[in-house]
Amino acid sequence: MTRKFFALILALLLFATLISCSKSDPTVPEGMKLASNDIVDYRLYVPKNWIVDMSTGVTSAYHSSIDTSNISLVVSSLNSANITPTEYWDSYKEQYTQTFPDLEELETANLLFGGKHAESHVFTATMMETKYKFQQVIAIHGTDAYIFTYTATEDKYDKHIEDVKKIIENFEFN
Repeated sequence: MTRKFFALILALLLFATLISCSKSDPTVPEGMKLASNDIVDYRLYVPKNWIVDMSTGVTSAYHSSIDTSNISLVVSSLNSANITPTEYWDSYKEQYTQTFPDLEELETANLLFGGKHAESHVFTATMMETKYKFQQVIAIHGTDAYIFTYTATEDKYDKHIEDVKKIIENFEFN
């Protein structure tokens, strides 16, 4: 009787452990790992071979120490939720052009980011004599703007664009 009782208790504990793990550990897309932490209200996944960098307090990751192509996600509080991704981009574009006088916008597209309407802007700009290519995705969630940025040297941008598309497609709000 005692062995059966202990086996039942052990089985219940094991079951409870499995249930609690499944709640705190969401299903990670194949070939990816979780880059965000429990403090934020989203889940951002990156390819397994990318290096997650939380040293700045911003969710970010880069390809390698040799190829520093990187992604980051910044959340910016807004005064209201009545702003569109286009309006947000327009409000900061002037600052971007002051910082990067040679900024050239290449492409604008609508997409979904975490199930929310978002806008993607692809542009080039020079920093410290190196030409970079950027993709910035802007989504509004509640009273926050979520700004996802992919940055790479112009010659390496296309090398990682499929990884970046997968990161964008698998982004989730909690």
